[in-house]
Amino acid sequence: LNKLVDVETYDGQRKIMNNSVAPIHNAQGVIVGAVIVNEDVTDRVRAQEALQDANQKLRRLSRRLFKVQEDEKRHLARELHDHMAQSLTAAKINLQTAQQAQNSSEIEQKLQDSITILDELFEQVRKLSLDLRSPLLDDLGLPRKS
Repeated sequence: LNKLVDVETYDGQRKIMNNSVAPIHNAQGVIVGAVIVNEDVTDRVRAQEALQDANQKLRRLSRRLFKVQEDEKRHLARELHDHMAQSLTAAKINLQTAQQAQNSSEIEQKLQDSITILDELFEQVRKLSLDLRSPLLDDLGLPRKS
């Protein structure tokens, strides 16, 4: 019952048949014939194969997407550590130096340096925020500010 058989038709096409055979018994239990049913399941089998192929492609794409996301997370972590943490540390040192400074020109210079560092840091945060923005928002019509 339900054995798949690959056959070639008279016109040269390949078909997949679902073949089932059942014996016919006489009153004494002797087999005197058989019922044979063949169903063309070519389209169903090919559709199942196509679905399996699509699932394999989807799994590969999912793995690739995961890898890209992990790479982007590493990149963002590096950006946060390398640029932003260093900028905040420099601003903090400048402010601590200004706090201990003896004259107003030294204080003013350290404060101006800190403001410059923080302005650059704000720009980096803005750029990082734009990088994190989902392209889907653009596709849905939400305008992007520069």
